[in-house]
Amino acid sequence: MSLSEYLDFSLYKGNEIDETKTFPYSDLEEGTEYVAYAYGVNTADGTANTTVEKFTFTTESLLELDFKLSTSDLSAKSGIINTNPTDANATYYIGYVTADAYTKDFGGDDQTLLNNAVGTINTNLAMGGTFDAVAKKGAMRSLMSGLTPNTAYYAIAFGIKKHKANTVYNTTPLQKLAFTTPGFEVTDNCTFGIATENIQAMLFDVKVTPSKADTRYYVAIKADSETAGKTAEQIADEQIVFEDGFSINWATSKQIHTGTQTLNSRTDIGATNLKPETDYTIYVFGMDTKGYRTTAVSTAKVRTSEVKKSDMTISFEGVTAGDEADSQDFFKRNYYVNFTPVPTKNDEYYFVGLVSATDYEFETAFGSDEEFMSSVISAAGENIMLNCFLGKPSAPLKGQLDYKGNALKPGTKYYIIAFGYQGKATTPLFKQEVTTTGEAETGGRQRGWGF
Repeated sequence: MSLSEYLDFSLYKGNEIDETKTFPYSDLEEGTEYVAYAYGVNTADGTANTTVEKFTFTTESLLELDFKLSTSDLSAKSGIINTNPTDANATYYIGYVTADAYTKDFGGDDQTLLNNAVGTINTNLAMGGTFDAVAKKGAMRSLMSGLTPNTAYYAIAFGIKKHKANTVYNTTPLQKLAFTTPGFEVTDNCTFGIATENIQAMLFDVKVTPSKADTRYYVAIKADSETAGKTAEQIADEQIVFEDGFSINWATSKQIHTGTQTLNSRTDIGATNLKPETDYTIYVFGMDTKGYRTTAVSTAKVRTSEVKKSDMTISFEGVTAGDEADSQDFFKRNYYVNFTPVPTKNDEYYFVGLVSATDYEFETAFGSDEEFMSSVISAAGENIMLNCFLGKPSAPLKGQLDYKGNALKPGTKYYIIAFGYQGKATTPLFKQEVTTTGEAETGGRQRGWGF
């Protein structure tokens, strides 16, 4: 592109501008004098062909405002930020950030944190939020919840003004106040004996014996590789905050136990992704009905076993095929297979899925069932545990997708498949033939898992 072509393309032409043209600029410094200027340019050679028109302006200076930040009612998981700004009419933002995030995510720099916070506010406004919901005015008491016990934080505040419909800008520098949440107060001297039983490659039982039968307690299992450098108390407290994030009801949750209990790592504790030959630590600690830890943390080590072959067998009952209208497309039918897998052992994982007879025969034409099961495990990836079960399901399973994530096709022969799973197949492949309803035709494709 020649200079004249570039200038003809990029320069503004007077007869193309019907109204006053606005040129937004950002990253200007506060309280600074600037000069805006404009002049005509000859597109043939790039020389100026008018006098320079200029306008001098000064950006607003940041306000000198003291928010008088303080905290009150601090507990292990909550607290209050108090503000009482020296200008009662100023609008401002209040927030908080961990000291660790301030250092690691924002480089320990106030301006970086401020820019990020303003950007977050503007994103919120662009997505339908309102300035009035964000901005504070006058003396305020703002609740903090979901805090982590025994953790350093900064309370932050800065002035904001609305600019156009969906943006704000800061009118003061960032002000911050350091505070640290207290740890949980141990109010119960109960201790816990911990023993492991029936250790398998991906499962084990935990027997907990509390020194006080009426103490309510919670059990967690963590891989040692994920907790290096942390104390048992830190790990327990982080787990409490994690559960709070999912709105656990500490008063009624089935994850709270009393008395001596033998708990299964999956069905009772919820550890669904244990791996073979891996070191884990079990954490047990008392909890009150409001979600506060009441005891010291007891721990025990355990290592899962190597993968072992199993003599478990799996059969299928109640096998039926059916179809139904698609809830999103009246003219489309969805095809499914109902069945109930029946394993001979209730304490071993097994995988269940569907495969078309054509795919199965193709994959085993020059291979074996063992290679086919390895292929299924590889296709499932990290999601394999979504299709793994313990014992006989309480209700029939409804399969709508094959193991690759394809929707079942009408009038097509499939195999229901199952095999023991502990990181890899532990049993032979068990299968039963079933043909879907309808007349054979090309079906759609979906992604996901069928149960």
